Amino acid sequence: YREHGPGDPQRYFAAMDARLQKADGRTWAQAIAGWKRLRSSASAAARADTEIRIAADAHRAIKRTVTKFSLDRGFEFALMERNNERQCFSQSIMLAAVLQEAGLDAGVVMVYKNPKGQESNNGHAITLLRLASGRDVQVDCSHADPFTAHQGLFVARGDTFGYVLPQLQPPPIPLMTAYNDPVRDVVYRPGQLQPLDLPFLNSMFDYYRGERVPGGFLDPKAAPTGLQRSLSYLVRATQDEPRNPLPWSVRARVELRLGQHEAAQKSIARAMELHNRFGFMPGGIEALARQIQKAGGSR
Repeated sequence: YREHGPGDPQRYFAAMDARLQKADGRTWAQAIAGWKRLRSSASAAARADTEIRIAADAHRAIKRTVTKFSLDRGFEFALMERNNERQCFSQSIMLAAVLQEAGLDAGVVMVYKNPKGQESNNGHAITLLRLASGRDVQVDCSHADPFTAHQGLFVARGDTFGYVLPQLQPPPIPLMTAYNDPVRDVVYRPGQLQPLDLPFLNSMFDYYRGERVPGGFLDPKAAPTGLQRSLSYLVRATQDEPRNPLPWSVRARVELRLGQHEAAQKSIARAMELHNRFGFMPGGIEALARQIQKAGGSR
């Protein structure tokens, strides 16, 4: 709401309640209270299955509450309220939040390899749910089925981050039993890894703001003023969490387009250092580094 004012953030909660009540006959407070009762009444043996049922219901409730999808605007909660639009990042935070409120262990992670094995530079976000059984499950509101099998995740690992490859049980519910670290040749148990923290999530909000500025980085009609606005958000994203590699590489692209070659060289070097440290180099990063170096040398 600070970015897209004027407005009162309480409007968001009122709008979400009104939409869920219209679709489902219950408010979010009522839904969460019901999930709490369901989980507390479950036996120890049945608790993980109960948590899966709760996650599936929450997945359905979010999709019925915010019915449209928008890459351009759906990542902002203020615009989710105003336009009835969501995006993978905002819906994952919303889902993790309501599951936490219901007493479940949930958070947000990024995806760099989808169920088909296609790679991206952390191009998607999902909710990670840690079950009472000690296993993890991916919950993704971008899919009709609540539970997905993305093959590569970006997660927190103690006081740092890393790219990992989940060991997945076969459907119908692809539970994650462990995670392979391809760089260190280490296998982690679910409890050894964590969802991404608030500084990282704030960094991603500013990244998306920079990416989607009108006239900015992704706009076919990009202009210097729009690119400069993109850059200001990307700089802020790298300050929110300096170890988030994605805004560093896009910051380098924008700096290159603005003719800021020395700054672009520093940004792409930082991006590559982080990708090497965490264990995955996205396609195009090394080519961008060569392009920046060539542009800087030809001034």
